[in-house]
Amino acid sequence: NAEPMDVTPQLDLDGVVTQMFSAVKHCGETVRSMVGSRGRIDASILDDVRVSTGKGVKPTPLHDYATVGVRDDVLVITAFDSSSLKHIEKAVYALGRDLAPQIMPDEEDVMIVHVPKPTGETRKMLLQRCIKECDHAKTKLRS
Repeated sequence: NAEPMDVTPQLDLDGVVTQMFSAVKHCGETVRSMVGSRGRIDASILDDVRVSTGKGVKPTPLHDYATVGVRDDVLVITAFDSSSLKHIEKAVYALGRDLAPQIMPDEEDVMIVHVPKPTGETRKMLLQRCIKECDHAKTKLRS
């Protein structure tokens, strides 16, 4: 005579809630980083920059190599070591946000980054990217 098996589905509610909050948080952070960089100059625009000083070297955050500030409507990057300026410049270009870094010849260890003003077309593209990110988060929540 066999005991009846418990057929109640086991659901890890804590795990589901954690996964849901994680998806929503990631979506919020991504959209905030995209939207926050439009319309005003803020040093946090460069928070995602990772600098690699050579092949096989793991990229590290920009703040390990320089400070970032705002002066006269441009971002000002002041490198701790002038030898890292070229690597920082490459990393800013690689970010893919239409930023144009310029090494200042008259100021040692300093680079400025002009941030383009948003146009109607860039706002539409930004909206599409935000919608895509939110749809991705919705998919994560459903699975």
